[in-house]
Amino acid sequence: MSSNSNQQASPPAGTAAVAESAAFQRFDAFTDVQVRAALLLVQGKSAAATARALEINRSTVFAWKADPEFARLLADMRTALVERAWSTLIAARVHAAHTVVKLLDSKDAAVALRAAQSILNLDHKQGCL
Repeated sequence: MSSNSNQQASPPAGTAAVAESAAFQRFDAFTDVQVRAALLLVQGKSAAATARALEINRSTVFAWKADPEFARLLADMRTALVERAWSTLIAARVHAAHTVVKLLDSKDAAVALRAAQSILNLDHKQGCL
């Protein structure tokens, strides 16, 4: 991709989890402004809002979006974000399951009963029993 400057991009601060993805292995093909634009776009910002935030012309953002390499970067970044979100949700689900299992041993009978019912209801809904 041709860039407007020779300044090479690196993953912006706060994107460490996503920066490990394959999408970010290609940062050197893009300028810092292009990478920041891609991050804003994958976060759901419009081309106009992205242009305003970066103080560039809106047509520049549209031109980048039309470029196959930039579009591939956007797609890879979106995939990385979705994968990261799913990983977080799966980890939370495991943690929640461990919490419910611990509550089975609660000294409060009502708490233990609700924990047991939660497990049984989940099994019933998923057809495990």
